[in-house]
Amino acid sequence: MNKLVSIIVPIYKVEEYLKKCLDSIIGQTYKNIEIILVDDGSPDKCGNICEEYVKKDTRIKTFHKKNGGLSDARNYGLKKATGKYILFIDSDDWIEPKMIEILVNTLEKNNADISMCGFKLIQNGTANNCNWFKQDTLLSKKDALKMLLENKIITNHAWNKLYKKTLIEKFPFPKGKLYEDVRIMHNVFMNCNKVAITKEYLYNYLMRNDSIAKINKISNRFEYIDAFIKRYEDMKNISKEYKDICYYQICNVIGIVFTIQTFTKEDRKKYKEKLNNYFEYLKNGKKEIRKYATKKEKLRIIFVRFFKYNAAKIFSIIKR
Repeated sequence: MNKLVSIIVPIYKVEEYLKKCLDSIIGQTYKNIEIILVDDGSPDKCGNICEEYVKKDTRIKTFHKKNGGLSDARNYGLKKATGKYILFIDSDDWIEPKMIEILVNTLEKNNADISMCGFKLIQNGTANNCNWFKQDTLLSKKDALKMLLENKIITNHAWNKLYKKTLIEKFPFPKGKLYEDVRIMHNVFMNCNKVAITKEYLYNYLMRNDSIAKINKISNRFEYIDAFIKRYEDMKNISKEYKDICYYQICNVIGIVFTIQTFTKEDRKKYKEKLNNYFEYLKNGKKEIRKYATKKEKLRIIFVRFFKYNAAKIFSIIKR
C-alpha cells in the first residue's frame, strides 16, 4: 500500500500564485497525500482561497495562524502532519504531475532517508534547468553531505526533497531567521544514511521581482553570511574537509554580498561596519579559497579584499 505523504505549504501574500501551486498538488499522479495549508496570517485573500480548496478536495487541511514567518509556518505544518513522508512546497511555486510518485519510488527503491529532484528557475517567463545530476544516483551520507556543503549541485533548499518524517521532525526551522534552510540542512544530512537522486526536473521555482528586492535588502544579505557562519561553527569539529569547505563558503558569500550588492546612502555605515567584521574570514581563508573557489568566485573575493569599501561600485562599473 502506498505510504501517506504530507505536503506542507506555508502561505503568505501569494494570492496571485496560490491557485497554480494548489492545482499542481491536487493533480499529482500519487494520490495518497494530505495537503497541509498553513495560512501564516496572510493579509490578502489567501485565507479565502485555502477555504475554497478545502471544499474541492477532502485531502486538504487548512490552518490559519498568527504571522510568524516561513520557519514558524513550516514547523506548525510539520506538527500537524500525519504522513510517513514530508514534502515542503513554497506557495508561489508549482510541481510537475509525477513529482511525488517519482520521489516516493526513488526513496523506497533505494531504502533512502531523503530523495531529491532537480528544479527549474522561472524568471520573467523563462524556465532554466538548474545544475543537476545527469543520471539517477544513490549517495552515501558522506558524499551527500559534502555536496550539500559545496552548494553547487545539491543546494540547501527544503522544497526539492522528500524526507522521512522521523528524520526531518528532529530539526525544526529556526524561527525569526532568514536562510533557515542553510541553518539546518547540514544537520538533516548528517543524520541520514543515504540520499537518492532522480535526474528528473520536477520542481518549478518562481523568482519574483519582489523576492529579488527582498534578497537585495542589505540586512538580509548579512543574514545570508551569518547563516553560513552558523554552519561553519556546527561543522568545524566534524572533519577538516568539512571545516575547510564551510570556511570557503563563508568567503564566497562575503564576495557575493559585497560585490553585487547595491547600497543606499543609509546602508553605507552598516556596510563598512559589517565588512570590517567579516574581513578576517577573507584574510584567513586564502588556502580554502584556492582549493575550492571557481575563477568567478575568486574574482569577487579579490575585489572585496583589494577595493574593500568600494568593491560593489567598481565591480558594477567593470560589468557595465
